Amino acid sequence: MECRQKIIHVIAEGDTLYKLSKQYDTTVTELIMGNPTANPYNLRVGAKIQVCPGDKYLASVENPDMPPADRPMPPMGRPEMPPTNRPMPPTNRPMPPTNRPMPPMNRPEMPPVNQPMPPMGRPEMPPTNRPDTPAENITSMEELFWDMRKAWLSQIYWVRMYLMSVAAGTADEPQTEERLLETVDEITDVFAEFLPVQAVRRLREMLMRQTELIAAGIRAEKSGESFDYADADDNAEAIAQLFADINPYFGQRDTENQLLNYLDLIRRQSVEQMEGNYGKSIDVFRDLENEALSMADYFVRGLLAR
Repeated sequence: MECRQKIIHVIAEGDTLYKLSKQYDTTVTELIMGNPTANPYNLRVGAKIQVCPGDKYLASVENPDMPPADRPMPPMGRPEMPPTNRPMPPTNRPMPPTNRPMPPMNRPEMPPVNQPMPPMGRPEMPPTNRPDTPAENITSMEELFWDMRKAWLSQIYWVRMYLMSVAAGTADEPQTEERLLETVDEITDVFAEFLPVQAVRRLREMLMRQTELIAAGIRAEKSGESFDYADADDNAEAIAQLFADINPYFGQRDTENQLLNYLDLIRRQSVEQMEGNYGKSIDVFRDLENEALSMADYFVRGLLAR
């Protein structure tokens, strides 16, 4: 990616790659790739790193009146009304008696206060096997689960939207494909602080290749052309091998099965949609959502187990 204006940032206390990526409108992956000698796990205060800022940051610098991306916007509501100092008229309406029984609300019976509340849908946290795990570490683990889930869900949602654009032949197809490819960085960013720099670069290349093949397969289904999905399968095998080489938790076969199931559901969704089986296409997409969540949790457990 061409850098319009490179910036040298001096690491301050409390700086993290994620915080800097938000400050400069870039990604963790870009920061790591732009500073191969920096240790992403231990940023030294006073050290200098190179940053290639995004368009939003550059626009805020060029136009000082524009608020920075991380600064809260001023309230957009109505202006505060001045006090009227006008006394309220007395209401001579008698209050209803307080001993009147309230009608039943037909609400379901509330659980006793000493009964534990049911889970709210968040992924189950793996046991730490350490009673002294700090609370901040538990929070970080929980955030990792959510970040990984959001990244993979983002990809399948944009795959779905690209499928709709191609199937309908709408003019937004190029823009939708461009947004779909951006999900590669969203996924890579979650892995970036856990993997070596070279592995992050290789992973990004293979995920980009996988996403490009997904888009090409959708276009082939629309035009009725034959498409060789073997390339996508081979790419999934290479991704699985990369993870197996890095972390023994990621068994080659287990990781490959996760990725192949993911790709197979995307293909089935495309076929059903192009053939006009819209109900079946939606059913497959539901299965794809569950598969994406399962795969995201699988990757998080492996990162935490390393």
